[in-house]
Amino acid sequence: MCGIIGSVNCNNKDLFQSSLQLIDHRGPDNQSVFEYENILLGHTRLSIIDLETHSNQPMEMDELVIIFNGEIYNYIEIKDELLKLGYKFKTNSDTEVILKSYQQWGQSCVNRFNGMWAFAILDKKEEILFLSRDRLGVKPLYYIFKDGKFLFASEIKALLPFLENKVANKEELIRYLVYGTQEHKKETMFKDIYRFPSSHNMTYDTKTNKFEFQKYFSLLAKDNEVSETEAKNQLKDLIDSSINLRLRSDVKIGMALSGGVDSNIIVSNVHTKNPQIESFSSIYEDNDQINENNNIDKTVKKLGLNQHYILSDIDGLIKDIEHIVYMQDEPFDTLGIYAQYKVYDEMKKSGVKVSLDGQGADEIFAGYGTYRAIVMRENFYNLTFWKDYLKYYKSFLFQDVKLCLISLFPSLFEKLYFQKRAKKLFNKKQTFISSGKSSFSGFENLNKKLLNDVSEYLSVLLRYVDRNSMSKSIESRGPFLDYRVVEFALSLPSHLKYKDGFSKYILRKTFEGSVDKSIIWNKEKKGFPVPQNEWCNNHEFLKKIGGYLKSSKILKELGVNLDIDKSDPIFWKIVNVAIWEEVYKIKIGEK
Repeated sequence: MCGIIGSVNCNNKDLFQSSLQLIDHRGPDNQSVFEYENILLGHTRLSIIDLETHSNQPMEMDELVIIFNGEIYNYIEIKDELLKLGYKFKTNSDTEVILKSYQQWGQSCVNRFNGMWAFAILDKKEEILFLSRDRLGVKPLYYIFKDGKFLFASEIKALLPFLENKVANKEELIRYLVYGTQEHKKETMFKDIYRFPSSHNMTYDTKTNKFEFQKYFSLLAKDNEVSETEAKNQLKDLIDSSINLRLRSDVKIGMALSGGVDSNIIVSNVHTKNPQIESFSSIYEDNDQINENNNIDKTVKKLGLNQHYILSDIDGLIKDIEHIVYMQDEPFDTLGIYAQYKVYDEMKKSGVKVSLDGQGADEIFAGYGTYRAIVMRENFYNLTFWKDYLKYYKSFLFQDVKLCLISLFPSLFEKLYFQKRAKKLFNKKQTFISSGKSSFSGFENLNKKLLNDVSEYLSVLLRYVDRNSMSKSIESRGPFLDYRVVEFALSLPSHLKYKDGFSKYILRKTFEGSVDKSIIWNKEKKGFPVPQNEWCNNHEFLKKIGGYLKSSKILKELGVNLDIDKSDPIFWKIVNVAIWEEVYKIKIGEK
């Protein structure tokens, strides 16, 4: 896991080097820059596989040079295949495997990779830069193409020095405040900086300065009829394989443990392979509604875990808030990421460099309550479904019917929703701006809705975990994000995801023997909860952020109402924009 930065036709070496320093947290073990004609490639290394200096980057081989952020988990299997084809290797790194794979299979080599990546290969012979980002967009990549200059980097902050002015994207800020939109596909909240799409390659011609994107992978939403027993067996094998691949490391591994289903499945599986592995959990003082201590303690006691408890409190939040906003690059919609940030902070203190985490399970196995409405619509004429629904979900009937109706009239709902939020948010009338997403659109079945959420919503959570973990120089790995697991989950019919009153039914059923019964069949969902309402009403917190709100030119330009109830989730979004503006010294701009 590392940080990368590259430029074409922008040969200010001092500026390039200073920009590389801005992402040194992603790779504190080594920093290097490669220069070739009008091209600069920079790399900051977090050593995980093959810790020797011969695996530092940029890595050169024949006419190829690579800078790579991520991990190719199945590099050993690919290396074995290449060895049989006559290739020889100088290192034990997955980086060299990428280069040799590119030599053997060209740009299609990415189809063989199981992992997370954002990399650029300079092919001197073909006079191109070949860039690629992994299937789900686990690893970040951003770019600028302006005035004949092309730049790319792992984080937005590394690109900002190359812009004459740091200007906020006004439309995206309004989308964020109204809809909570944070990953609007190509656009970012900085004008002229764009998101490199997941599942895509790019070929950049270094002579003509023209580039072209190619999509190399597409998820499909399809219902394959499979028995519950078959589904359990296949799912267990896939999860086990995914975890085994993600345990490949030459450095210390730790685990994030909450009281929920997903992390408990991972922790229970990993513990059978490595009983000495350490686990880390976020807790709070005197708040039974969000604390997960009881469930965590059950797992700790059952497995005999080497456990760390991390206290997240208002004093720590006040101390760290500017740094967290800075590390995230763009505004975020909940203070819940602070708990995650604290967990990684404790991992770093304990010498952990790789963490196994539970992201992605809710989006592929239907873990959120809102998915019930899609299942309702999908089974509208199914009497057996309605008998089960009324037995288990009767108390949610009104809520689910409302969501079902919304899915039938998405455009109308979106406009009404915007107008209601806008009246609360702004002191002056704002032109209607569509969310630009499919989140409010109707879907005829659950898997199509899940596919949409994997494409449009999961990237937000991936950004949170990437910035939080890498701010502490820790590589986060998500077993549920293995593309094989995702493909399989999106092929399972809805009756295996919602059954007997439980979401994520097939996941719970598959691992009920390895996780405490009271946890695996617990319907309560918390994630990384924090007492956000309490914190936003705290006197010291309000004192801390008061100056940001008062001096914000962006909020003034947008006409934002600063008298919103502090317990309203919108309040934090407003505060976030004000802190973000000050931390990055941003000006307001039009689209």
